[in-house]
Amino acid sequence: MQASPHPTDGSRRGLQIALALAIMALLLVGMVAWQTVVELRAELLAANDRAEAANAVSEIWHELTIEAAEHSVGQGQTTLRQVLDRIRNDLDRRAPASAETELALRLRLAGGYRAIDDFADAITEYERILALQSALQGRQSVTTVRTEIKIAALHIDAAQIQTAATQLLEIYERDSLSPLLRVESGIQLARAALAGGEPDTAAEQLQELLPQASALAELAQDQLWQLRQTLAIALTQLGDFAAARALFVELINDKAAVLGEQHIAVLRNRSELATVLDQLGQQTAAITLLEQVHAQQSAALGADHIDAISSAQSLARILIEAGDLSDGEQHLNQVASVVKQRFGSDHPRMLFLRGLRAALHSERGETEPAEAEYRALIARHTQLSGAGAPETLIARNNLADLLAKSGRMSEALDEFFLAQDQARGSIGEGHYLWGIIASNYGQALTRAGRAAGAVPVLERAVATLSASLPAEHARLMEAQQRLAQARAASTD
Repeated sequence: MQASPHPTDGSRRGLQIALALAIMALLLVGMVAWQTVVELRAELLAANDRAEAANAVSEIWHELTIEAAEHSVGQGQTTLRQVLDRIRNDLDRRAPASAETELALRLRLAGGYRAIDDFADAITEYERILALQSALQGRQSVTTVRTEIKIAALHIDAAQIQTAATQLLEIYERDSLSPLLRVESGIQLARAALAGGEPDTAAEQLQELLPQASALAELAQDQLWQLRQTLAIALTQLGDFAAARALFVELINDKAAVLGEQHIAVLRNRSELATVLDQLGQQTAAITLLEQVHAQQSAALGADHIDAISSAQSLARILIEAGDLSDGEQHLNQVASVVKQRFGSDHPRMLFLRGLRAALHSERGETEPAEAEYRALIARHTQLSGAGAPETLIARNNLADLLAKSGRMSEALDEFFLAQDQARGSIGEGHYLWGIIASNYGQALTRAGRAAGAVPVLERAVATLSASLPAEHARLMEAQQRLAQARAASTD
């Protein structure tokens, strides 16, 4: 089917529907006929009427998100990334006559790159969008400033935290900024702090923003949801699990009432809630919830979607920690295969899975491969995030625990002491992770015949864990038992 230079209204409408169905099939099953893509480009780029072109683009791309297509077209097939790249190349070579049409097209193109987590190309497109909006609407327009905020948010997603924070702070401190845009940029600034390993700063900023945001009638619902979600994640990282659980439950109920129980955003929050339930000692409930969520995400989005990967990672971790090594390894192998293929062997998600693999070796008494992996992870996490980053601390704690179980107490104590000291300097003694490390260190001191030194360490560990965990939590009860044992041993 070829587009005529000047199609009638009927033929144009028919072409738009056909193109929408073809691209929907691409998004949903990953492939589409290239002949149809050529027609899409020709139709959009040949449009002469600016309003008609913008409306056509909007209609086509809007339908992509709300309809399901079971169609496959033609013989020659290509991937979504190739479709996006070739449409972009055509736009670069032969931009539409009107800036409005180009803006409408690039907005959809940027959204396409964002949908496949191609942050670099999404940022490039939004920077072009920013230039077009600045020329059309002015640099200070709400739409233009929002695009600046979106670019910074994409830098957060791409783990370019310092770049994002610098951009957002400049926006946030503008004298001319409206209360609405100050809240929107403040939410992203808090996200940057959270992604940069400062959950305390993020939580403080978000708690200050929450009453302002709630009072702004013009603030979009999804912005307020993002604020509450980021706050819940920050509280989780700070160890305030009860408050995080309450926020997630409230958020899930609110979103489900508007979006439906199976919406991608609702499933994502349910996965995050499962992590909190696990930290509260409700492992069975967490596992059941994650199994449900992962199955729903995989069916709707595919096993290689970032949300399905995240829930699979959490499920594998909890199963291994719960002692279900067989199921844990099965889930670990499945998600590791997907992550390696999609992100490569040195991506942070792959490092997380390598940590799970080391834990699996440790639980099975396979000391040599576990030790080698933990030492490699400590080196890599230190290089990427610093010696005091939670990822580094967890790997060092696990190495120390492995050494203690192997009877290498002197080496274990050195590693525990270093982990505890680095945790004190980075996250502080009030953080639940410090309490876990201190509890393990205190137990090792008792086993090494140094119970008198273990008592004050374990007393601080119990105090820290008591502030974050319910009284019946296994980690807290374990620390209390260790303290009792150390006190008994120190009086013998």
